[in-house]
Amino acid sequence: MARALDVPEQAVVLWLDLAFGTDLIASEAGERLAGTTLADEWLGLDPASRWQALVESWLAMPQAATFRVTGCCDEHMTPQAPPYQFESGAGEIRRAALRVLQTLPPGRGASPEGLLPAVGWRTRAVKEFAPAATEFTAAALREGELLGMVQQGALTDLGRAHLDGDGVAGRFPTPTHTVTLQNDLTAIVSGVPAPQLTAFLNGCADLESRDRASVWRFSHKSVRRALDAGTTADALLEELARVAAKAVPQPLRYLVTDVARRHGAVRVTSAASVVTAEDPALITELCGTRSLRKLALRAIAPTVALSALPPDETLQLLRQGGHAPVAVAPDGTIKAEPPLRRRLPVEPDPAWDATAILQGGEPGTPAEALSVASVTGEPIVIVWQRREHYMEDIELTRGTVSGYCHDCGTEHTFQRGRIKEAHLP
Repeated sequence: MARALDVPEQAVVLWLDLAFGTDLIASEAGERLAGTTLADEWLGLDPASRWQALVESWLAMPQAATFRVTGCCDEHMTPQAPPYQFESGAGEIRRAALRVLQTLPPGRGASPEGLLPAVGWRTRAVKEFAPAATEFTAAALREGELLGMVQQGALTDLGRAHLDGDGVAGRFPTPTHTVTLQNDLTAIVSGVPAPQLTAFLNGCADLESRDRASVWRFSHKSVRRALDAGTTADALLEELARVAAKAVPQPLRYLVTDVARRHGAVRVTSAASVVTAEDPALITELCGTRSLRKLALRAIAPTVALSALPPDETLQLLRQGGHAPVAVAPDGTIKAEPPLRRRLPVEPDPAWDATAILQGGEPGTPAEALSVASVTGEPIVIVWQRREHYMEDIELTRGTVSGYCHDCGTEHTFQRGRIKEAHLP
C-alpha cells in the first residue's frame, strides 16, 4: 500500500486505523478488508467534513497507530498489525498531550520529552504505561502532523480551532469545480477538486498525480470505460464542456469521437454467448484470430457467431485482443457496465432511531438515559471505545451527544448512533 500510494509506511498504518475507526473499511469474513457503503458517502462530503471525521476517529482511538504496542510492560512491546484496535495507554496520553499544547501560546511547541512531565500530571497512563509513555507522546505529535493538527511540536491554527470547538470549514481551501483541459489529453485541477468533479474525471480519465494540482489523463481505454458505463460521446463532450475552464481541445474531441465510432462495433449478447457485427468481414476476422481460439467462435450467419464462453468472459477476451465490444441486453439495447466496487453494508443500529431518542427512548435503554440526562442535567456515564466517560451538561442533537467529561477534563462530542452503553450513575 505504501508503494501504491507513494507515502511512508507510518502514514499507511495511520490511514488504515482511521479508515477502520470511521467505518470506511471493514473486515470481510475476518480475512480481507473492503470499503463499506459509508465510504461513498464520506467521499461525497466537503474536505472539512471528511477531515473532521478522521480527526474524531483519531482522538478516540485507544492505540497509537504509528507505535502499535500495548506498552504496559517490557513483555508487551510487540507491534500489533493494523487496522484492528487494541487497548493501550496511547489514547489517554495523546489526549493529554493535546490538552498541554492547548495551554501553550500559539506557535509555541515542545518535544515529546519536554511534554511528558505535564502529560503525566494530567493522566495516570504515563505511569501505568511507563515503558512506552515517551514513544506514545512522540506518536501523538507525529500523527498530529500527518493530520495537520500539529507542526514542529506546536498546534496549528487548524488543530487549535478544532480542539477549541471553533469552526474549521473556513480554514480549508474552497473546492475547485472547473478543470483545465490540455492538448496533450491531460486534465489539470488546481487545489482541491470538488467531489462531483473528482467522480466525473475518475469515470473517463486516469489519475496520474495529486499534489497542489491533480492531473488526469484521457486515453482510449479511459474513454471506453465511460462509454461502457452507459454514457454517450455527445453526453461526455457536453459534460466536459460544462466543467472546462476553456473550450474542449480538438485532440480530446477527436479521441472521444474515435472511441465512440469503434465502440459497439462488436456486440455480445446472451446465449452461450452470441457475437454479432454489422460488418461480415469482422466476423470472419474474429473467427480466424488465433488469440481468440478459447472462444471457439463459430459463424452461423454473415454477421453472427457463437461463442463457447459466457458473455462476461467473451467480452474480456475480445477486449484483450484489441477490440471494443459492448454487451447487449435481452431487449437488444446496449447494456451499461458501471464500475464494480466492493462495498460491505453498514446498517444503522435500529435502537437508535432519532424520533425515539427525542421522545425518551425505550425504558432501560441508553436512549432513555441520554434523554433523561439531557432534560434534567444529571450526570451520565457513557461508554465509548470501551472506556467510561463521566459527563455532565450533555446536549443531544440529531446525530451527536456533547458534554463535559470529568475523566478527560474536556468537552467531548460522540456520534450518538455508535454509543452502545450509557447509564445514570
